[in-house]
Amino acid sequence: MKPRRILCGMRVVVLFIALMYFKGPAVAEAQSLTPGSVDLSSTFEAISVRAHFSGDSNANATATIKFRKSGEVVWHDAYPPMIDRRATIGGVANPYAFEARGSIVGVTANTAYEVQVTWADADGVSGAQPGVATVTTLSYTPPTGGSTITVSDNPSLASALSSVNPGQTIHLNPGTYNAFTISRSGNAGAWITIEGAAGGESVVSGAGVGQNITVDANFIILQKVTLSASDFHGIGITSGRHHLFIQDNTLQNVSALCANDPRVTHYGDTGILVGNNTNNIYVLRNTIHSPALNNPACVSGGAPWDGPGTGIGWTNVTTLVVKDNTVTDAFRDAISGDDDTQGVNVDVTGNTVSDFVDDGIESKGSNVNTRLWGNTIIANKADSCIAANTNAPTVPYGPLYIFRNSCRVTTTNPHGTTAYKIIPGAPMYIFHNSVDSSLANPRWDNYVMSGNGPFVVLNNIAVSSGSMIGQGSASTSIFDYNLGVVTTGADYAYQWNGTTNYSTFAAFRIGTGQEPHGLNVAPLFIDTALRIGGTSPALDKGVILPNFNTLDSAWPYSGSAPDIGAFEFGTPAALVPSAPTNLRLQ
Repeated sequence: MKPRRILCGMRVVVLFIALMYFKGPAVAEAQSLTPGSVDLSSTFEAISVRAHFSGDSNANATATIKFRKSGEVVWHDAYPPMIDRRATIGGVANPYAFEARGSIVGVTANTAYEVQVTWADADGVSGAQPGVATVTTLSYTPPTGGSTITVSDNPSLASALSSVNPGQTIHLNPGTYNAFTISRSGNAGAWITIEGAAGGESVVSGAGVGQNITVDANFIILQKVTLSASDFHGIGITSGRHHLFIQDNTLQNVSALCANDPRVTHYGDTGILVGNNTNNIYVLRNTIHSPALNNPACVSGGAPWDGPGTGIGWTNVTTLVVKDNTVTDAFRDAISGDDDTQGVNVDVTGNTVSDFVDDGIESKGSNVNTRLWGNTIIANKADSCIAANTNAPTVPYGPLYIFRNSCRVTTTNPHGTTAYKIIPGAPMYIFHNSVDSSLANPRWDNYVMSGNGPFVVLNNIAVSSGSMIGQGSASTSIFDYNLGVVTTGADYAYQWNGTTNYSTFAAFRIGTGQEPHGLNVAPLFIDTALRIGGTSPALDKGVILPNFNTLDSAWPYSGSAPDIGAFEFGTPAALVPSAPTNLRLQ
């Protein structure tokens, strides 16, 4: 019971005291909110926010996040955070309980930012407001500054690896080198660089060993090296390591021996493997291939989606950026945090993946401020574009952001067939993506989701050969401002609330109240990148989302409102990642 706000003066004071006496001071205190600390972490282009609180036992408080560059006058709005009040999840204590969590996206690298969090609670807020914290985004150029040790053969490389000091660079002249381990660390003020020749002629063998290169050190830059056929892994980062750039390397043939034992020995083979309990790992602009995995013998005894190999994979990691990599060939998953991993403050962005047989981009597990964005996914052999699922009901913390990705599906793989695999998933936000599965055979469903959510799905385009929505519910899902069509005779939605099928978009809208502003028309893509043209019905039909499409964001809209889909009309082709040159669009 709350004081009636239409009263005034002494009547308000008297009534308030009476109600406090009736409810008891402890109840009133529990219902009011007390702000706690504001914790920030950053990547190059994003900031993760965790704002702690106590009280709010009646769960009616809200929070807003604003940010600005240090020295700026104007504050910018971030998208509203999720507020996690779940003391337990799946019967297990929630380590992220009682905090508002959200992400600020599209910020500038190596720049200081101020972030403020303001709470609102009808029952009162006790404590300083707003909470303000500062953070500096990551720099792409860590400090080095030492001398260069040039090596030309295995003995000189071994000597350099055993004696290199912080700040120094080991330069591998063109030639072929045995597999090696990096075990000497740099420090925060002086990183160690191991680099190959600029043209890729410095080749490291992976024959007869577990991986071509093992990184068992901290503050390391590993770049411009070519890895010849890897019997197992290409680059392995050992447990507990931190502050590593793995960039501009070429992996020629990961899991070269996969046909020998694809179900056990080679099942976990990975191009770049980020080990357990690592932090501040940056995997940038690498090219990863595996012609061996295209051999049908590498999936002997199992379905294609359960074959060996991952292009880039991680386990439990805090602050990870996987950016601008190209992964091709029949990896099970192209880029994946699999097996219910713990990912905190993660960006997977700007990557181009194709030929994989299971998931293009996968992030299972906790997904605490994890962001999958700006990726180009070519699902020509696959069974899903993006997997945000988890097999464990105790870890879906969230939030996970999936935005500005494109996926073109031409697969004839008979297994899986889901564009967005979200069963069950952490709380997530799916904004401004484009999918075309009209050429898939058999048909693909688009959004398949279950779990506690919330799942907020706004401003997306989907041309679906199967059902648009599967297993959603009114209590966990918000669908609006999406443009979607089903190109076959499939139901538009099935098992909504676990029970109801809707054969058409109109029936779904009427029966659920979802998609009040949605469109059920063809988007009129103008190319295989899934850009829209000037006559598309998606123009100016989206909803404004703070920090994701506002005029002060990295993706400002033009016209009267944002366009629906991954690309605003007029996005130059040069800004849309291209498919690999060896890709055959079917």
